[in-house]
Amino acid sequence: MPEIETARLLLRPYTPQDLDELAPILSNPAVMRYSHRGTMPKDRVKEVTRENITIFYYTDDSLYIL
Repeated sequence: MPEIETARLLLRPYTPQDLDELAPILSNPAVMRYSHRGTMPKDRVKEVTRENITIFYYTDDSLYIL
């Protein structure tokens, strides 16, 4: 999957190195207020993110992180 970069923004595929930074974001009620998933416990965030990385790697779909 290609990276998309502008002067102020970089969109890139998820990587396993993102897990520690995603967990506090996706478990924060203020951040996830309008998400259909709602908040997730930090251990669930890691599990779901690993699953997504695997699915998108093998299906060649795109899942980007800001």
